[in-house]
Amino acid sequence: MMLRDTGVGGYDGEGARVMWAAMLPGGWILATITAIDDVPVSCRIWDTSGRLVASSAAEWMTQCRVDG
Repeated sequence: MMLRDTGVGGYDGEGARVMWAAMLPGGWILATITAIDDVPVSCRIWDTSGRLVASSAAEWMTQCRVDG
């Protein structure tokens, strides 16, 4: 996963990699995810209120982007 932002953190849990990042006004976040071990992956980005703001279906490689 690659994120462009002001800081990145995360943890692994139940087969998922969960990342968080801060977005500055006028900035953007791009998440690029590639499958490992022949398991399709998906991408989802939520805001701090829990609202889903970007997503992509399960594929072998996927991206989500949010512009702020």
